[in-house]
Amino acid sequence: RSRIGVQLIHKGHWYEKKVWPEYFQLAHMAGFEAIPKVRNVVELVKLIATYDVVVCAEGGISHIAKAVGTQAVVIFGGFADPAWSGYEDHYNITNKYWCSYCYNPKPCLEEPERKCMKEIKIEQVVNAVEELQRSGRA
Repeated sequence: RSRIGVQLIHKGHWYEKKVWPEYFQLAHMAGFEAIPKVRNVVELVKLIATYDVVVCAEGGISHIAKAVGTQAVVIFGGFADPAWSGYEDHYNITNKYWCSYCYNPKPCLEEPERKCMKEIKIEQVVNAVEELQRSGRA
């Protein structure tokens, strides 16, 4: 059985622009588990290496996953372009609007706020994980 970790801790995100509102619900679905809080980066690296797949925001965990060979479903939404900081072998989920890519510290300009994140459905993320698993990359 695959271990699939879901990022629940999001530190320092501008106006939570990188925070997908369904992480908590996904982490409590069968086959998924919350990535627990750890004391330091070394522990986080070791932990990420134990997962077959992680579901996370663009940032620290996605880069750690790449470094340790763990597959990732990375939820970019409309915050940043995967061409800037994504990896081709990860499954990168985007959702573009007129205001994409809003990589800046200002509040969201789209109404409803963070629409690019809120419209990404759990089924889409679960399907991405399953696709990684079927492809043998996870």
